[in-house]
Amino acid sequence: MEMGFSQDIAQEAAKRFPSGTEDAMEWALEESTRKAKESAQALGLLTRRLAEPKRPRPLMRAETAAEVSPQVEAASAAAGRALESKLAKLAVLSELTGRRPASDGYPGDTELVAQLLGLGFSSDRVRAATERCSTVEAAVAWLTDCQ
Repeated sequence: MEMGFSQDIAQEAAKRFPSGTEDAMEWALEESTRKAKESAQALGLLTRRLAEPKRPRPLMRAETAAEVSPQVEAASAAAGRALESKLAKLAVLSELTGRRPASDGYPGDTELVAQLLGLGFSSDRVRAATERCSTVEAAVAWLTDCQ
């Protein structure tokens, strides 16, 4: 153990080679090297697994409507209502801006309008705020000052 071998390897070496220090040291060195290699391989495997992209698990489909729990049904209904609300806001948004929401990743004015509508401001006030302001913070400040 004073030479740096772990306690379990040192004890096993002493049991295997009670009379020969050189043989015990040779075995302990080989055993330590083997365990270090195993640890390095396991660590490498774990690193590769963590680096792999996560693959979504396939969803299980219920065989019949009777298998759907009330919680799932309620969550599905709530998601449907949220989607309908979002679509209604997008329709108002398209009407206010005269264009469809940008799909190229740049939010533009449509995102500002959507955020202000989401905060509960009326479409007339949102239209006035977006003509004067370019950020949500500025628009909210302007809307609250103009009440």
